[in-house]
Amino acid sequence: MQVQTPNRPVHTFEHQAMATQFVLKLVEDDMEQAHWIAGQCFRRLDDLERTLSRFVPDSDVSRINRMKAGTTLPLDYETWELMKLAISLQQLTHNAFNVGVAEHMNIFRAAKQGILNAFEMNNALARAQREKEEARFFLDPVHPKIHCEKTGMQFDMGGIG
Repeated sequence: MQVQTPNRPVHTFEHQAMATQFVLKLVEDDMEQAHWIAGQCFRRLDDLERTLSRFVPDSDVSRINRMKAGTTLPLDYETWELMKLAISLQQLTHNAFNVGVAEHMNIFRAAKQGILNAFEMNNALARAQREKEEARFFLDPVHPKIHCEKTGMQFDMGGIG
């Protein structure tokens, strides 16, 4: 939808986060205020990336992906809420939406880069799927924590984060 902004300045800001280039356009007369608003937005994006990215070593998602069987991990409240939402979406879509596919994505990336041929990719995907289906993680419905009963699934919140 095009917003009509006669005689009002439109400020454009760009920021790299979550492997994406974000572009923010603000209609704001005060340039200082526009910079402040953009800064707040981009700081929030960076906070989410630090918490949710599997590529940030100390993020909640990276820590979940390194869990050992029989361990429980406290989570940031936002991670916990997002995990609950992801579970609801997974149930609602009959598994069409699933955040437990990080290993699958790694395999596709390796095939795209020519590291794996089609045969190797298919075998790796079959193995990753078996391990994912056998994995057992339990998200506490009352407290922000997750328990790993059996490893084998790698999480990626990119589809929902």
